Amino acid sequence: MGRVTINDIAKQAGVSHTTVSWVIHDDPRISRETKDKVLAVIAELKYHPNLSARSLISGKSGVIAVVTSFFSTVFELEVMRGIEAGLDGKTDAPGVQLYSTRGSRERKDAVLRSILYGHRADAVICLSLRPDEELTAEYNDGGVPLILIEDTARGAISVRTQNHLGARLAVDHLIARGRKKIALVSGTLGDTHSDNGISPQERFSGYKESLALAGLPFLAEHVAEIRDYYQEEGRDALASLLAADPKIDGIFCSAGDLVALGIIIETRARGIRVPEDIAVVGFDDTFVAPLITPPLTTIRQPLRIMGRTALELALESLAKRPVENRLFMPELIIREST
Repeated sequence: MGRVTINDIAKQAGVSHTTVSWVIHDDPRISRETKDKVLAVIAELKYHPNLSARSLISGKSGVIAVVTSFFSTVFELEVMRGIEAGLDGKTDAPGVQLYSTRGSRERKDAVLRSILYGHRADAVICLSLRPDEELTAEYNDGGVPLILIEDTARGAISVRTQNHLGARLAVDHLIARGRKKIALVSGTLGDTHSDNGISPQERFSGYKESLALAGLPFLAEHVAEIRDYYQEEGRDALASLLAADPKIDGIFCSAGDLVALGIIIETRARGIRVPEDIAVVGFDDTFVAPLITPPLTTIRQPLRIMGRTALELALESLAKRPVENRLFMPELIIREST
């Protein structure tokens, strides 16, 4: 048998080709009995819709693009699991295409413009990066929804955590534990050649505010920046901080739990006790946090829920339904590292 068509499905199922189309698009007008019958024939004949032909006719790609700096950390993994969960059970679910900017602002702009002007996706979800105002306006003009996870931009839909509050919770907890020399390990702050979103700056602001309110000085040498959010960078960050001030007694790792793991590994290598000598607080509360020795105190943000929410907002926008920005509240999870 040659390429199976929608008419072949209709003939074998004993329904019209319109009915088959409605089943494929999960139209609520179709009864459960008819839907099951048509789906059984689709499975039997191994029918797959011709997406390229559909795209030419409808002007839609049937794809949602996900763009981020890197797809190599637990943060992206957890968000993607939420996006995948949002696709479950949808008979006409869009495809998902992943794009990495490798932390380059120039590549970010090039990737986002290629998606827009190449008609590669009907909506775009960005993880921890922000298009500039000009590019956001181009997306608005093109009718392609932009959903930003952990960032904001005029004309884009935002799904984020209250990062400033999360940092306050972390640093206030360290202060309550009697820590006086509290360091920060952060993503890049104000690097014009990279693009890691506004989360590092928001957490940096919360860190400084907590110190100020407690009457503790802010010292630039107590801040270490990392770029790629890898475990090894946590080890290097601790080495750098201790070289600047061997008396550091607390660390807020706003760069995430995986980097905090690297910090704790380096403390063991140096014979430093956690939390007796240095208390450590991470961010995200990914599956890594309770597995670290000692288990990591961290700030929880609902990454899977945020991913699923971003997908739902993309689909709602494509359906021309009104949507609103979503802001999630962080939660301090206390374990044995503080």
